[in-house]
Amino acid sequence: GGVHGEGRKSTLGQLGILSKKSSTNQACCAFLAKDKYSYNLGYFYFYLKSKQKDFLNISMGAAQQNISQQVIKKFEFIKPLDTILNKFSIYSDNIFDSILNLQNQNQRLREARDILLPRLMMGLLNVDDIDL
Repeated sequence: GGVHGEGRKSTLGQLGILSKKSSTNQACCAFLAKDKYSYNLGYFYFYLKSKQKDFLNISMGAAQQNISQQVIKKFEFIKPLDTILNKFSIYSDNIFDSILNLQNQNQRLREARDILLPRLMMGLLNVDDIDL
């Protein structure tokens, strides 16, 4: 789905990978694997990314553009041979694992900043002994 106006950016056609259990609303469409061996996450993500313009071209709606689940369910998905997917996953799995690790590190750093910065500004932390 998408939202326009009042400084909000449209989310129509945007992709994301969730790393934990989540819920959505009617403006989102989730792709769920039947089992962890039935697909390759990296390939599926990049395949959908390559088809974004196709999805945008078939979006509908007067007030708010959206892509219905019926349209998405009819969309053809090309799955390569398992041998090709396995070779691709050797590279893509490491990349996606690195992205997730970096996002987790960034989140922990933001949390540490949010705890330490107010203490530093109020003078609750002594930084005199820090050698810069």
